[in-house]
Amino acid sequence: MQFDKTFISIRERSTLEIFDLSLHLVKRFGRNLIILMLIGSLPFIVIDLILINWLATDFDMPHLFYWTMSMLVISQAQMGTVLISYYLGQVMFRGHAGIWETIKATLRSLVLLFWLHGCLRLVIPAALLCLMLDGLDQDQTALATLVLIPGVVFIGTIVRMIRPFISEIMLLEKPPFWAKPKGQMTFSTRSESLHGANISILTRRFFSSAAVAVGMAFSLFSVFLIVDSVLNLRANTDIYVSHYYFTVSLWITANFIAVQRFLSYIDVRIRQEGWAVELKMRAASRRMLGLE
Repeated sequence: MQFDKTFISIRERSTLEIFDLSLHLVKRFGRNLIILMLIGSLPFIVIDLILINWLATDFDMPHLFYWTMSMLVISQAQMGTVLISYYLGQVMFRGHAGIWETIKATLRSLVLLFWLHGCLRLVIPAALLCLMLDGLDQDQTALATLVLIPGVVFIGTIVRMIRPFISEIMLLEKPPFWAKPKGQMTFSTRSESLHGANISILTRRFFSSAAVAVGMAFSLFSVFLIVDSVLNLRANTDIYVSHYYFTVSLWITANFIAVQRFLSYIDVRIRQEGWAVELKMRAASRRMLGLE
């Protein structure tokens, strides 16, 4: 691994430049990213449809399905895209990475990722609330989907806004959860040092990402409906088909935002740590030791 020869050039970028580079990465590594998107997203799609598909088919208020599915995907997005984060981290230095390598490396951290995302960021509580919906009447279901579930997701989203890079820290930097040698940097201290000084940048990028995500999700959904209409499948008038398109559109968007989040993580490290200088010094040290 050559630390001073990165596939993605090390320099500060604006928010628009990060989105532009995200499109280039999707184009360059589209095949592998699609495979990782399917592997990471399909379990959540299946679980979510099991939990709330009846909202689209049994009630005369299908808008509850669209709203609740949006809440679930917002809650689960980071947890469902951890494969993307690890893969791009390997691509950063090597220019390539394997699918199975990515899966195996991510599985080794699965318990901690489940704790960080599923519990601390309230992904599991939000899903459990959806599981309880089936026993409620129509008015109670409307109240729960419009107030209670969004409240839980909102709390988790605020945490993600101020601490967006925990997947990248856990998978790529691999700090220990507890310091074994005294004074060793742990996961919590590393997260605080990376996020704490950049709260204004992180907040701005969170809202810009949210705006792009909303536009992208509805654009994809519209494309699916138009294509379906051209093929005469009548999905644009049949809720039993269109809600699947909506779910897929949300997850495609979530995976694109994961690419943007990784590039934002790199940019924050460059701004805070002078990472470009650090990489060159590490590479020079390895050459002096005869490791390259």
